[in-house]
Amino acid sequence: MAGVTQARQQKLFVHAGWLSEILAWLAHDLGDPLAGQAYALDCFEHADQAGHDELCAWAADAMASIALHADRPKRAIDAAQRGLRRVPADHPLAVRLHAQASRGHARLGDRDAFDASYQQADRLWNALPSRTPRRTGGIDTGPLAAYAMTTYTASSYLWLGDYEQARHHAERAVETHAATPAGQRSLSREAITQLALAFLGSATEAVTYGLKALAAPRMVASVHARAATFNTVLTTTYPGTSQAAEFQASLTATHLEGATP
Repeated sequence: MAGVTQARQQKLFVHAGWLSEILAWLAHDLGDPLAGQAYALDCFEHADQAGHDELCAWAADAMASIALHADRPKRAIDAAQRGLRRVPADHPLAVRLHAQASRGHARLGDRDAFDASYQQADRLWNALPSRTPRRTGGIDTGPLAAYAMTTYTASSYLWLGDYEQARHHAERAVETHAATPAGQRSLSREAITQLALAFLGSATEAVTYGLKALAAPRMVASVHARAATFNTVLTTTYPGTSQAAEFQASLTATHLEGATP
């Protein structure tokens, strides 16, 4: 970049990186994991060139989530570990990345590896300072760590078949979302929490939680995919029931929309 100072060039790389991170999440929300991974990688490369370790770690966080929802748990674990090499242990993002790795291990059915990653995330989470840093856009990173330690963990225990722990963490996730200021809440993550509870209830209770998830203001691909899986389980377990029919009709009427994390 002729005529551009090094400091200005680094600043441009950082801005480009943040833009690519937003586009990664948007592509993920719209159900395009290949585009999402490409944007997340672009974010990482720009951040790396600018020497911005935290942004590298946010890019890795996006890579991990996108890989998990594309059913690539090993890639998700690799991405999380890549991010952990760039972020200090006392940052909420370190908690998220350990939680990302733990749910990758859970998706693979590796309980021992899950336990090790989860315990590390839990230790760092409990050691976080009362005041947590904000990322670009003014978003408080504390709730982002709390989402990971509750919602991610509920999903992990579902994959591991530990339904008592799954319900416990899903209920904690509902409390976490309710306590988060409106402008900071993750509506898609909240909907996924409702679906986690739906898998754990009776037919009537399950549909109640499932319909709450479908009522989210924006329906994104990660929520829609889990809702479709829940619909299959519901119609198989309770075939021909009014509850199954009600949920299926509501799912059919939903439409995907993009949403930032």
